[in-house]
Amino acid sequence: MSGKIRVIDRGDGASVLASLLNLPPGAYRIAIHETPNCSSPNGFSAGAPWAPPSSGKTPQELIPVQYGNAEQRVETGLRISGLHANGPNGVAGHSVVLYYGTSIPEIRPDVRNDAIACGVFEPTRLLSF
Repeated sequence: MSGKIRVIDRGDGASVLASLLNLPPGAYRIAIHETPNCSSPNGFSAGAPWAPPSSGKTPQELIPVQYGNAEQRVETGLRISGLHANGPNGVAGHSVVLYYGTSIPEIRPDVRNDAIACGVFEPTRLLSF
């Protein structure tokens, strides 16, 4: 499995673009977590699910269920109000966890937690030549 999730500021919110490859067909949840740490195999090191207060949503509501297709892909583009790439409502300094299934479980140590992938969001960097 491999993939990329990008967050691009758009006015009072952000576009979230996800491209995930080599996933079996089925339901998946993408959740932003409070800690930029993916060192544990079950997502526990990523901390609790997080949503920016400005979104007006809970972490479980922020990104809807996504579905893997027959080509073993999840491709989506979402607009999320109140979310940003950087700053206090930004994903920089947070992690993102991909879960198999339709829910975002309570994360506990030494339990599978249905977490199948984890990544850390990096701050946006300006291009220079």
